[in-house]
Amino acid sequence: MKKTLILSTILLSMISISAFAADDIYTDEYGTLEKIELGFYNKWIYTPDGITSPSPVVVVLHGCGHNAVTMAQITEWNNLAYRYKFRVLYPEKLNNEITGKTTCFNYFLGENETDNSEMTTIMGMINDIKIRSNVDPDKIYITGFSAGAAMSVALAGNHPDYFAGVAPMDGGAYGIDTGPSGSVNNFYCYWANICYANEAKNEPTNSFCELAKASCAESGLERCAQTDDEGKLIQVSQGIDLTCNNGDCPPIMAVYGGRESNFVCPANSIMIKEQWLQANGLDKDMLPSNICAGGECYLNDSTNHTYEEYKKDGETVVALLKVKDMTHAISVDPGTGYDEGGSLTVDFFNIPINNSNSHNGRIYSTYYIAKFFNLIY
Repeated sequence: MKKTLILSTILLSMISISAFAADDIYTDEYGTLEKIELGFYNKWIYTPDGITSPSPVVVVLHGCGHNAVTMAQITEWNNLAYRYKFRVLYPEKLNNEITGKTTCFNYFLGENETDNSEMTTIMGMINDIKIRSNVDPDKIYITGFSAGAAMSVALAGNHPDYFAGVAPMDGGAYGIDTGPSGSVNNFYCYWANICYANEAKNEPTNSFCELAKASCAESGLERCAQTDDEGKLIQVSQGIDLTCNNGDCPPIMAVYGGRESNFVCPANSIMIKEQWLQANGLDKDMLPSNICAGGECYLNDSTNHTYEEYKKDGETVVALLKVKDMTHAISVDPGTGYDEGGSLTVDFFNIPINNSNSHNGRIYSTYYIAKFFNLIY
């Protein structure tokens, strides 16, 4: 069915999932938001009015406990899509028995782990929109938060020829949670990382920490080796060997994270940076080409974050941004300026509530990720 709503683009991204039935299409003067049910998953597609084909598409993956709507609300990707004419695809995992009673994407499962691999499911969604909506195959980008961030890295690692750019926000490094026992090892190593990080900051731990650290070490997945000068955990980076069939591989990488992340070890951001430098044939310990100081980089305020660029043949291939005082969250910068946006609240049934997974980092991560992807002109 089709309904016409008098909504702003912002409100369009705030509609509750419960208001939709299968294959619903909602339109306003700015664009179309379509939800398609796929059994244990949904895919949401935002198409702005005035878009021409072939067009770019940004794939946006939510974190644990989130869904497509909350991700759209927090990031306001739809607003930028309308302004700069690209599509947005929001894969959504539903909470049910088949998906393990969790909305977390299973980024730690390999591409061929099962016949119903979530990677395969998400790639099927992307392939469908690529064909059905005449997407430019050279302009497919992927980003995500938390488990969605880790999944974006896993997908880019498994399909390096497919994506033009990837931008994980506070997620795990490639391959860090793979192993014989999959999610069990992931569980223990996740908590072991938190325990090590708390110990490095002289914060109290509990008896479970010893079990978690021992189990993680036995799994062969432990990466906790040392601390840096800020007392943050640094894990030993795994190398990443990408099989590339064209000159544009691997995709460019922008890593976003909080310097005080309390849920994902901050060292993961460093690990992703190092892995992608190596994937580009560069030294993982190379010095950045640019470090943001004042207005030297394209970011507008370096007092609240640090930003590093790494170049190859004169082109930026890897970037790392760490937001000061931010825990496990998406950095937003609410406002009406050209590079401001994002929401600190989510809206269920028209009741705004505080959202613990967005942070006023005085940098609108969505805008600068889109800029890094060369979608903003």
